[in-house]
Amino acid sequence: MHVLFLPSWYPSHRHDVAGSFFREQGHALRRAGVKVGVIAPRVRSIKQPNVLLKGIRKISLEDDDAVVTVRGNFPNLTPRMWFVTRFTYGLFVLGMFDRYVEQNGMPDIVHVHSALPGGIGAMAIQKKYSIPYVLSEHSTAFARGLVNDGGRTLTKEIAERSAACFAVSAVFARKLEQILTVREGLFSYVHNSVSDIFLTNPLPKTASGRFRFLHVSSLTNVKRVDLLLNAFAERFRGNPDVSLTIGGQGALSFSLKALSEELGVADQVEFTGPLLRHEVAEHMAKSSAFVLPSDFETFGVVLIEALAMGLPVIATRSGGPEDIITDDYYGLLVPKGDVSELGMAMEKMIKMLPLRNPEKIRNDCLLRFGTKKITRDWIAIYSNAI
Repeated sequence: MHVLFLPSWYPSHRHDVAGSFFREQGHALRRAGVKVGVIAPRVRSIKQPNVLLKGIRKISLEDDDAVVTVRGNFPNLTPRMWFVTRFTYGLFVLGMFDRYVEQNGMPDIVHVHSALPGGIGAMAIQKKYSIPYVLSEHSTAFARGLVNDGGRTLTKEIAERSAACFAVSAVFARKLEQILTVREGLFSYVHNSVSDIFLTNPLPKTASGRFRFLHVSSLTNVKRVDLLLNAFAERFRGNPDVSLTIGGQGALSFSLKALSEELGVADQVEFTGPLLRHEVAEHMAKSSAFVLPSDFETFGVVLIEALAMGLPVIATRSGGPEDIITDDYYGLLVPKGDVSELGMAMEKMIKMLPLRNPEKIRNDCLLRFGTKKITRDWIAIYSNAI
């Protein structure tokens, strides 16, 4: 079987976290005996400095550990004007596809990761070469109202022309059907898999001592780290036995640090800055529990990474976490936007921690979200679609 990935975003190098789960899934399929390639157009905004001078439309090919990857920079001259972009982007992807086929032969199926803009290229390939594609949607932009009418109409067409459509959680699948006004049941779901980095790293020590909450994200509004800081301050301000570590970097980095000082917990809160994947695992190994208070999550990969590290988790009922936290042995779910409920859950987590076994949490995560399990699911989907 020969599968070609067409992601809407993709890591620029092996340590880049943007779209890292796409790359990891492709390499897991390769290890399972599937021939895998990637076409990774990088959409460049005309607002970026010197965007027209930096190799625009240049196409290059690389061997990423036996996963052939074709890269190219696509200048988006008509942002949000999808009726124009569908033609210009489609033609650009066809050029990349022809370059790929010259070196690797024709694929059996295309796997689109997120419809916009990747699905445009998949439709162009389907029209010219009659190669089927499957769609898996990951983007929160739909639920957050960031996709305009033209984008929703185009995504509906992409979904209805695909051999099969998937979201990464059950709640997100139903939400997409409502937003796109497609038939009920068009979207099924397949969860993201957890990286082996987190399944092979040593588990945290369970010795008594300071209780360390951990949060890792892009530090944007949707992640609601402000809510976490307020809940932490309300319950644990001045308690030397409880600390909070916040990993990641984003638009709110400076304002969140200022908020921790304003709330009087700056001496209990550590901001790590940007973290590589192995550094996230290292911080998890030194933590007691993980907290993700987002307003919306299509899935919540960082939650299964924490579970793989043996950590119990706290998350809001924001979509994806409901598929992950199905038993309070592994974590607690709280309402969105509720400081008091989040704080009470954090207090409860401290009391319940001695009752939890990190190895049991990891083993359950492996069974549900391990790469072998998710890879088997996708191979069956590809076979059926072909």
